[in-house]
Amino acid sequence: LALALALLLLHQEHNNATTTVWYLSELLHGVGVDIDEKVVQFANRKYSKNNLQYKLGSTSSIPSEDHVFDLIVSFETIEHHDEHEQMMLEFKRVLKPGGKVIISSPDKKNYTDIPKYTNPFHVKELYIEEFKSLVSKHFSYSKHFNQNLYYNSIIVADDGHSTAFAEFNGDFEKIDSAKTLSVPMYNICIASDNTLENMNFIDTSIFNAQAVLDAIINKEVEIYASKTYRIGKFFTFPLRIIRSLKNK
Repeated sequence: LALALALLLLHQEHNNATTTVWYLSELLHGVGVDIDEKVVQFANRKYSKNNLQYKLGSTSSIPSEDHVFDLIVSFETIEHHDEHEQMMLEFKRVLKPGGKVIISSPDKKNYTDIPKYTNPFHVKELYIEEFKSLVSKHFSYSKHFNQNLYYNSIIVADDGHSTAFAEFNGDFEKIDSAKTLSVPMYNICIASDNTLENMNFIDTSIFNAQAVLDAIINKEVEIYASKTYRIGKFFTFPLRIIRSLKNK
């Protein structure tokens, strides 16, 4: 794929944006779009590469000529606005004939309804049926995936040829077979007006985030060991004592 467009909310989803920027950097040319001018300026400074551009725009007004992109990546974007129809029309406008779009969307049932949680940054979430209906209305072919985040222990055959997958959950008292992977926190879709049969999909995959966790931990250690943190902690000590006394 020679040219890709990424629609990002960099200021709200920094980790996701960093991942997408890395993906774009592997392409011949990529364009990132954000609604915040300061964020676009920051991205052009921090993630500057010869094959990357960052532009001001939105999902309803993508700064591009017609039929330019081979691929659109839109992760953690659709739930932050309610102009979904216009978003899809813009995707079709800027995609080359037969181009592909990869979209993620939080599953409203599992993300919001069941845990009774409301994300203040989300404007309009979709149930899986609504998400599939929206995609199928604008694209002839699609393939859907479930995404979840887990703390896992993985066992694989040492010959690397095993394709079977079994899921279990439990605690120190009991372990049972499970099917939580079929209960998505996020829905992901690949869609196109060309058939997807010639794409070699890996239906089930896992991302090892140990390097990400290590980076977060190391950053925390750096903060707590810094002179600025220790000085601030020293001067705020009386306030913390007063607060603890008030809470008793």
